[in-house]
Amino acid sequence: MREGLTIRIACVCVALAAAAGGATAGSTNLYAPVADDIQLTDGVGSPIAAGVVDVFEDGGSEMILNLRATTYNGFYETGHELTLHNADGSFVRSLASSSGTAFKSFVCKEGADVYYGLQDDIYRVGYAGGATGTVAAMNNHYDMRFDSTGRAFAVGNPGWAGNHIWLMDLTGGNSHTVVVQNAGVYSAELALDADDNLYYGTSGSGANELRTFTAAQINAAIGGGTALDFADGTHLTDLELDAGGIEVDDAGNVVFTMNAWGGPHRLAIIEDGASYTGTYQYDVLTSAAMFTTSVDALGDVMAYEHLAGDAAFTVGGGVLTQVPEPATAALLLGGLAALRRRRRRR
Repeated sequence: MREGLTIRIACVCVALAAAAGGATAGSTNLYAPVADDIQLTDGVGSPIAAGVVDVFEDGGSEMILNLRATTYNGFYETGHELTLHNADGSFVRSLASSSGTAFKSFVCKEGADVYYGLQDDIYRVGYAGGATGTVAAMNNHYDMRFDSTGRAFAVGNPGWAGNHIWLMDLTGGNSHTVVVQNAGVYSAELALDADDNLYYGTSGSGANELRTFTAAQINAAIGGGTALDFADGTHLTDLELDAGGIEVDDAGNVVFTMNAWGGPHRLAIIEDGASYTGTYQYDVLTSAAMFTTSVDALGDVMAYEHLAGDAAFTVGGGVLTQVPEPATAALLLGGLAALRRRRRRR
């Protein structure tokens, strides 16, 4: 059953400006007001930075998983901690920690377990606690999502030999299978909707684009042993920048981020059922002054409620920020930075 999504949190809040996108009837610009910022704290109530985060429902309450670095060492980070928080950011418990140097890649809850990635390895720990174990290895993996049947899909460029989308072997045997090959130059996030259709936007390709693959295509590729090429997917839109994060909410809206080194940085949406004209078949909702990675959502992002089932989340200033409802969005302008989106089924 599909429940929640993921958020990524950064370091400094920045002002956002509305940007024009593709034309569509009834589209609305979204902003993140400072009043909706959620500061994560540690066990003694001190603020902590967020890294990669998963927001999900547990017994009717929204919860937050946060995988953060404890020490930054240039591009990489030394020491990580995985913690669980209430919807207001208050500390619940620590699930895992490590002291090595690595790049954090993702975190998500799946059933009774929590999965997270550090550079070359993917780990699993019980949501209620317990020992942490390595379930898979993949050099240069970036993201991992589960479909409704429990299969795990990840983006990775092992050995810099090519960026592909993989069906992951989480038994420890590392017999991962390429499902979609030639998926751009650099890794970005992938998304799975409620029907297990897969969405992915390319990065570093020059002429970047967003495509979708049906569940039937994915199943045929796995069953037939022949990988799809990225060009086999249905073209949704060209992208003006490199793809970053992507989310498909419960209503079928596709929300994604795009970046160029040195700027600009965008948050955009393809509204379900909307019609677009021009090269770029989406609306640009906001532009940020710093690199945006991911976006997250619960329910329908166009029917905002404050951590009550329908909300979009962004990352800024080390604080989880919610996007306000479309009816009042045009009146608000707030601090917003990196976006982290991940939709999970529990």
